[in-house]
Amino acid sequence: MRNFIKKFSTMVLSVAMLMTSGVVLPSVSAANFKPIIEGSKWTSSDTVTVTFSDNVTLADDAKEKVVLTNYGQETPLNASDEVTASGKNVKIKLAGGYKYYSGLKFKAGALKSADGTPTTSDVVGYSISLDKGITSLSVADKNVPAAETTVNVQVTGKNLDFGEPINLKVYAGSTKTNIEAKLVATSNTTGTIKLVIPENTSADSITYKIKKQKGYTFSYEDVDASFSLVQAGKSGSSTPGTGVTPVAPTEVKVNSVSYDKTSLDSNGGAVVAELSGVGFTQVDALKAKVYKVNPEGTVDDALLPTQVEVVDDTHAKVKFTLPANSSTSTLSYALRVATKEM
Repeated sequence: MRNFIKKFSTMVLSVAMLMTSGVVLPSVSAANFKPIIEGSKWTSSDTVTVTFSDNVTLADDAKEKVVLTNYGQETPLNASDEVTASGKNVKIKLAGGYKYYSGLKFKAGALKSADGTPTTSDVVGYSISLDKGITSLSVADKNVPAAETTVNVQVTGKNLDFGEPINLKVYAGSTKTNIEAKLVATSNTTGTIKLVIPENTSADSITYKIKKQKGYTFSYEDVDASFSLVQAGKSGSSTPGTGVTPVAPTEVKVNSVSYDKTSLDSNGGAVVAELSGVGFTQVDALKAKVYKVNPEGTVDDALLPTQVEVVDDTHAKVKFTLPANSSTSTLSYALRVATKEM
């Protein structure tokens, strides 16, 4: 595997300089009402529940002032969606069901306090969580013959039938394999994973484990520590062992990169880079870094956090937010991606 995938210096993000002067900040009135969003999460396949720091009620036109956000892009609610409030909770029921959003916003005037005082500024939530996961794995027989065998693993969990897929890998001992492990939900709490275990040509048995991706990292952990499959060696032994020929990873290669925006105003903003290539699911430590491009062509680390998300073997995303430009010059940035620390 090559250490560095590709350096992206041809796509430059520019932050235009817009200077203002004479800015006046109004004083804060004691009558202003601005509740804090303490949490937002999907509580069913079509409902987001938002919990506030205070009891809230809704303005008559609240639905027109609620938007879902996706890294700066706003999606208003439609006529079939519903918004209701009870105590500190507001529920947003979407007629179209689940779709990934990075956050939400209640625009000024959408919310009121218990005594009727409206909000005078936007109330923003920067994430919508989904409590989705696998709690246990089971199979009719954990002993697998040496010949190629199909195994149907039974899954129990929560919210399995909607949301982003759970990224799973099959390990032989400590070696990651290319055995496909795709969860197919059969209900909200149950599902199956079909594994095709290849022939074991060694004399030793092989112990297989199913692991899940840890958040947005490229590390994997056991889905169910008590679950394993033991494939017999050619000798017929069923004793767990480590006899396995490592699976050679696919070469990692980036063929193209595109940005959802290539210029911003002086306020900066969120940017999503789409990578296309091959072998992304084989990478254990894909790294991305944003650099500030100086007028003379040199670059400096912009010291900006980045979020790398592998969609599948041929697609990945890098998300980052450029800061506001308070200088009198246009600023340019470049993105670099590698398969090791930079």
